[in-house]
Amino acid sequence: MKKLDALTSLRFFAAAMIVLGHSHPLFGSFGIANNFSLSQGVSFFFTLSGFILAYNYESLPDWNSAKRFIVSRFARIWPLHIAALLLWILLITPRISMEFSAPGAMLKLLANVTLLQSWTFTAPYVLSFNGVAWSISTEAFFYVIFVFVALSPSKRLPISLALSAICTAALILAATTIPLSSDDGAPGVSMFGALYTNPLARLLEFLFGVYCAKLYKLKSPATNNISPWTWLLIELSALAAIGYALYVVARPAVISQYTGAGLGYYIYKEGIWLLWGALILVFASSRGPVARILSTRPLVFLGEISFALYLAHMIVFNLASLNAPLFKELGNLGMPIFWLICITSAAALHLTVEDPCRRLIVNWWDKKPRITIKKLYRVPQWLSLIVLVAGSAVASNYQPSTVVGVSRPQNTIEGAGSVIPANRFANGISLTDITSSAPKDGLITLKFYFTTHDDISLNRHLGIHLNDAGGNIITVAGDIVIDRSSTSHAKGFSWMNTITVKEADLKNAASIGIANFQDVNKLNEIAEGPSDWGGKRLVISTASLR
Repeated sequence: MKKLDALTSLRFFAAAMIVLGHSHPLFGSFGIANNFSLSQGVSFFFTLSGFILAYNYESLPDWNSAKRFIVSRFARIWPLHIAALLLWILLITPRISMEFSAPGAMLKLLANVTLLQSWTFTAPYVLSFNGVAWSISTEAFFYVIFVFVALSPSKRLPISLALSAICTAALILAATTIPLSSDDGAPGVSMFGALYTNPLARLLEFLFGVYCAKLYKLKSPATNNISPWTWLLIELSALAAIGYALYVVARPAVISQYTGAGLGYYIYKEGIWLLWGALILVFASSRGPVARILSTRPLVFLGEISFALYLAHMIVFNLASLNAPLFKELGNLGMPIFWLICITSAAALHLTVEDPCRRLIVNWWDKKPRITIKKLYRVPQWLSLIVLVAGSAVASNYQPSTVVGVSRPQNTIEGAGSVIPANRFANGISLTDITSSAPKDGLITLKFYFTTHDDISLNRHLGIHLNDAGGNIITVAGDIVIDRSSTSHAKGFSWMNTITVKEADLKNAASIGIANFQDVNKLNEIAEGPSDWGGKRLVISTASLR
């Protein structure tokens, strides 16, 4: 495929948005994840995918061309997806995730292998195993639609664009009218499954990218006469518009007051695709300084490994979470080391799996023109069998969820000579007690005791902060992953989680902040107890620890 180097480099920055958002609970993000809608990076990928495919395949003249296109796209995404899935099963499933202790485990695995998980519409299935792979499932649907459009683009693209716009609007209206929950971890179908991961809701972004490629090919030769300094102004304006939009849409509650819940959620998660299309057109055409910088080989290489970075980063993040105390010991070096591991892992996967497998499959197809899709699919069938066998092996030795019930006080946090009222999150979780261990080697273990006051699943995060007297974060003490399964726990279920902090950090802290979330941009509100951050972070005085 022909490449536009500046756009290839931009892929890395879009992937970095996703990585930054996901790693924020453990490493922080300099406030970026709290103030910008980083999930919009996926929308950039979808729009760019449509643009690049239409740029390289103006049309598919016959079914032989269509079959080769499908094979090349399959070769591009599936081998690396399976490699990442195997790594997840081997490295993450036995230690952290709860896939094989939850109902429908093998169905979830089969959905992942066949790239059908985004069609299940419920978070426990869509996000099962290497959760970020939902977008590849959605992308696979786009490839099928592209074949339909490219066989007769002049007739089918306008119709497809119109139908996809109607479909998206209908889904937004339905999400508002029903209404669906905007909590990404809500049981059943929520806005997450209906609007964010649903291939039908995301198709409009992809087709708009296809349309942008058609516009690009109609560009006037006069664009070649624009001076570099004029291009610089255009480039900076486009980037500024994107930055401002990411900031503005990161306030879904405010937007929803004017648009309704469904459209507010859509805008917050994926709604700036028109601006992504404009950005793509600018940097596809530009001869300015920013485009020249983006076209340098190091940045282009980062763009080339962006797909591997996207698939690998949650594996690295979960392993880092297991070793949170070690990363805390590294202080300010923790985040750079995490990124170095992510990029190194991505480069290794790109060079040893993604690129070689793509070349192997495409060359195999080209050298065997009479081969059928059915015969070609024998290879994926065998690889699928390997994944399923590996998954079954892990499942047979898998330990149940580590969310073990404990007996603790249900209504108070007991301090040294004081009793503090209960602290309750609005989503059905109460903090009932915190205890601290005796110092050992300069470290202290904090135990957090929780209980449910509703029947809920516990697939969410708790971000733990040590704060100064003004509520400012001294250090992000850790990220507690309560449960990754969709298992529902009855009202009154109690459990305990632990983190390890430096003794000196705890002594210097005036309070402990606890944020409860699934999406870092949508913290759960505090229903009872002292709080800050507009009622979205629980604040416990360190003087109450015993």
